[in-house]
Amino acid sequence: MNQSNLWNSGLIPFLKQSYEKRLDFFNVDQHDASRFIWAGDKHVQIFAIHVSYKESNSAYIVFARPSEESDTIVYKDARNSTLNYEFEQLVRDSERLAYVINKNVIPQRIADTIEPASLEMHFVSSRDAISHEWISRWVSNEYNQSRDLLEQRNQITPFPLSNQKIFVERLQFDKMVAAINNDQFTDEFNQCLIAYNDGYWFLCSVGLGTCIEHLLLLTLQNCHSETELQKQLGWDPTGTKYTSLMMKPPIKMSIRQAKYIRLLFAARNSVDHHNTGYTSKNLCDILLDGVANIFNDYFQPSMTDSKAQK
Repeated sequence: MNQSNLWNSGLIPFLKQSYEKRLDFFNVDQHDASRFIWAGDKHVQIFAIHVSYKESNSAYIVFARPSEESDTIVYKDARNSTLNYEFEQLVRDSERLAYVINKNVIPQRIADTIEPASLEMHFVSSRDAISHEWISRWVSNEYNQSRDLLEQRNQITPFPLSNQKIFVERLQFDKMVAAINNDQFTDEFNQCLIAYNDGYWFLCSVGLGTCIEHLLLLTLQNCHSETELQKQLGWDPTGTKYTSLMMKPPIKMSIRQAKYIRLLFAARNSVDHHNTGYTSKNLCDILLDGVANIFNDYFQPSMTDSKAQK
């Protein structure tokens, strides 16, 4: 079998299917999917570095990294660079990866974005072996690593944390931010996602609370003049003032919906350093959903109202 021909785009559907089956094995739901690099609509770039190891022609250093655009596979032939005693004596996968980086097989910038849970030296015999064996270990590693992280109580650590463990779904939020088209909101929200990805739940929750207030204000600005808003909200508006004004025409938010907005602010105030990572992450997920819901239910309709007024 020509080993290089095995690693092509036709392999991706099989790998993705195996990945999703393994997620099902762990009963991963929508919110837990953020713990996994290839869950849902997220994309990865898979590297297969063909190496020489003890006369085997089927040894590969394999790993995955996040991709913004599509799922791809990159095959690299490093057999000549690794056909030596020095490489054969290496034991850890991280050492083997460092060796091929030093040989300029892949650049350091690629290595810096690798998902560590996916890294291993794999002896490939068939497409099924890649799908069932490597993918199974990869997802298991992701599950165990993120579980260990979330079971810890929040700790005071230097900022920023470099090893990304949580992968928030960016696509839906990119579209939302583009539609809002406000530089300040974009900057605020992006910083929240950075804090979310690095597991800084308290910082994330505080920032998302600010984003919710900002989005409510932007919604009201689409419906009212600055003079009217100043009169209604004053110089130091609160969540209660925002919801009270949104219950009036033209938005006419219901009492139940107003209670939901207040629930979001309560969730923001519930994240502290005594919570486990699971609890804090779940509260931040509620806040992220809240931002999306306010955008869909109120901001987008307010844009239509604003255009109609003009």
